[in-house]
Amino acid sequence: MGAARPFRQAVKCGAARIATAVSKPVLTIALALVVLTVVLFAVGASGARYYRPSPREVITTALKSPRLQGAAVYFRGTPGQQRCRLHGGGPPPGSVAIGTCWTDVWFHSDGSATVRLMISPPYTRIDDGETWVFHVSRSLRVKLVKQPANFGIGAEA
Repeated sequence: MGAARPFRQAVKCGAARIATAVSKPVLTIALALVVLTVVLFAVGASGARYYRPSPREVITTALKSPRLQGAAVYFRGTPGQQRCRLHGGGPPPGSVAIGTCWTDVWFHSDGSATVRLMISPPYTRIDDGETWVFHVSRSLRVKLVKQPANFGIGAEA
């Protein structure tokens, strides 16, 4: 029985050495995979093509455009519609018309957006020529794409 004890001890030590020898490369490989995964996620997340400004940022940028000729006060800062009182010219108190002012945003795959600001008759969504269409880049640069042909109401906001 005494001879079996050193043999068992040798087997235990050998098994421990084998386990240690096997576990070091496995742990190293596992750690390397974790680091690689984190690096790939970081590189992927830092890519500018995944950045897209919020609808509120895009609309606010379009509303700041001087090409709206003072009509920005009629439109919402978020997508949707609201009733709006359009103040026209003439002697005080001037003419007032009621309309529906629409604010729409469409995002493109490159991160840019199209913002449409439209004034239509009350409770309708008819594009009757009172429409501004802006292209807003991912970096929030604004370009007027379409302007109303004859926007007289709202020039003095």
